[in-house]
Amino acid sequence: MSAGVYKFWKYILYLFLICPTQIIPTSAAMVKGNETDQLALLAFKEKIIHDPQGAFSSWNMSLNFCSWAGITCSKQHKRVTSINLASKAFVGSLPRDIGNISFLTETVLTNNSLQGTIPQEVDRLFSLKVLSLGRNALEGNIPDTLGRVNRLVILELFSNNLSGAIPTSVVNLSSLNVFNLANNTLQGSIPSDLGLTHHNLQKIQLSDNRLSGTIPISLCNASKLQVIHLQFNSFTGPIPVDFGRLLFLQKLVLTNNNLGFGEKDDLSFIKSLINCSSLKILDVGANNLQGSLPSSVVNLSTELTMINLADNRILMTFILCKLAKREKDMNYCIFH
Repeated sequence: MSAGVYKFWKYILYLFLICPTQIIPTSAAMVKGNETDQLALLAFKEKIIHDPQGAFSSWNMSLNFCSWAGITCSKQHKRVTSINLASKAFVGSLPRDIGNISFLTETVLTNNSLQGTIPQEVDRLFSLKVLSLGRNALEGNIPDTLGRVNRLVILELFSNNLSGAIPTSVVNLSSLNVFNLANNTLQGSIPSDLGLTHHNLQKIQLSDNRLSGTIPISLCNASKLQVIHLQFNSFTGPIPVDFGRLLFLQKLVLTNNNLGFGEKDDLSFIKSLINCSSLKILDVGANNLQGSLPSSVVNLSTELTMINLADNRILMTFILCKLAKREKDMNYCIFH
């Protein structure tokens, strides 16, 4: 045997016998990660107490977990990347083990009957982009740890029984596109810096809660905002004039709050909305607004289909005549 061939085989033997960990760690880690994902999913199944549609019937050892209903895995590493079991009518709760599915990017469990709390362990889901748990029966506080999941793009927790305050940590979720916590029993104020770094935020929906305090000016820094739904709360103070900086704004719904000071400057925000050329809905009815309707209201977006100023103390005089000419372009227009 030549010296070269001898050295080659000696080196191969060294790799396999002396240093095996240098050639198999990736596959070993993959196996361990796959097992962790499977165990976490089985822990979720154990929390399901009623499954009328058999959504979890395929979740058993006769199938690879990547083939289970509602589960999507990555092609290369076979790690769970998505759990999508919306509208399956199951009853149960979320296990703490959900935080162990470290490659998870999407969790869509909307329109079921999830009970209990949102696990604190969600902060382990560093890759999570979509968390959609709307229309369930979740209760308790929104975990402050959620603010560490800084890749979140869509956060939907609407129509649950969540209580407590909106955690201030949500201001760290700078990638948010949709922020929907509507129809819960949340209290306290909107975090003062919300919107300051949320340059991709398009929808903020916090209606039908028990929120109070003022609408933070920081929202006006979210330059891509299209929808602001804050109706049916107890917000006070002025309607920010800086809303005029939101050039893509389509829906501004603030009805049934306590906005305004009952002074003549309460309607100064309307002039700024002239810049919002895509505005379709302006609803500020049932507040504490007072003063004369500014003539600039006739210069609002030609896209406007609904404007509601009812149940305030607003003087309209000749402005009504000018608006009447545009009313044919609107679905409805309420000024009484």
